[in-house]
Amino acid sequence: MTDRSKEYIKMCDCPEIQEQERDGHNSYFVCGEHHLDMTKDADEYFHHLIKCKEKLIWLPRQDQLQEMVWGKLGDYCTNKISSLAWGVWDFYLRADDNYYPDSMEQLWLAFVMKELYSKIWDGEKWKDIER
Repeated sequence: MTDRSKEYIKMCDCPEIQEQERDGHNSYFVCGEHHLDMTKDADEYFHHLIKCKEKLIWLPRQDQLQEMVWGKLGDYCTNKISSLAWGVWDFYLRADDNYYPDSMEQLWLAFVMKELYSKIWDGEKWKDIER
């Protein structure tokens, strides 16, 4: 199940993630207080989408986050799973921003944002890495 915490929702509410291509039929969304699970009930999703007056936020699953960064990593290993695992492990060991995720989705999202967009989470928003 995808992380649906307030922290993860806040982390996902950024253009870098929301503008990604995604498979809406196998995704999770949040609209205000409504959590919409497209893996289970498309009718419920469309019912809430029509009534939703607030921003619709996509909450990527761990595998969707991994797909975003796959192919953009260096060659840590010869196969996909090992390469992703080594990449995120190396990221976590070297993290100097004192960020400790509460879920695997938060960890992978932080990894994606650092690798692809050179941003780190400061507890409130994504900020550019100072070089």
